[in-house]
Amino acid sequence: MVEARGTGEETGPLEATIKNLQREIDTKAAESKELQRRWIGYQQELVGLQNEKGGLTETMARLRAEHTVLFQKKRCGRGAGKGKWGWCGKGKWKGRE
Repeated sequence: MVEARGTGEETGPLEATIKNLQREIDTKAAESKELQRRWIGYQQELVGLQNEKGGLTETMARLRAEHTVLFQKKRCGRGAGKGKWGWCGKGKWKGRE
């Protein structure tokens, strides 16, 4: 009877500790799952932004090239007509001689 009583007293607090620990484990598992879900969402957003940046970088390079060509055309066309000297590509100088 002493053994049964002693076992009963030890089992009660141990069972309570086990339940509390299991509850904490379950809570942490749920928090971990939520953090993983959010992390995956952030990774998806990051990939989308990197793709957008890549597209914008390509567009900017194309527009810079177009700007350079148009600027050269404008400079060569106007500069030579007003008697200014300028380099107009293809190894030719335009302007007054």
